[in-house]
Amino acid sequence: MDDFRVSIALRHPFAIIAVAGELDIATIDQFRTQVEALLAQEIPRLVFDLSQLRFIDSSGMQVIFEAYHHLGRGDHVSVCGLTPIVRKVFDVLGLTGQIAIYQTCEDAVSQAAHG
Repeated sequence: MDDFRVSIALRHPFAIIAVAGELDIATIDQFRTQVEALLAQEIPRLVFDLSQLRFIDSSGMQVIFEAYHHLGRGDHVSVCGLTPIVRKVFDVLGLTGQIAIYQTCEDAVSQAAHG
């Protein structure tokens, strides 16, 4: 838990949420608080940068999926930088075809901005 971090970068109309460390039951409250604060600000598009995430459990996936539903699905929520372990969780839960996945945050921002 000591190395868990969430940072936010605003690039209108996007908020890029970078998550590092392990996202699980021990760190979910901090993550959920940050995401809910962005949703309350009515930020129209969220990009979750998971490139520094070593592990994610169902509670972390639930927060991402709740944001996806809150913003109306589509391309309003995307993820980038999935490590093989995190990608496997997305695959197993069947989210790979629902939530847009990009190699990098730049890819996510440019595709959504032009899409």
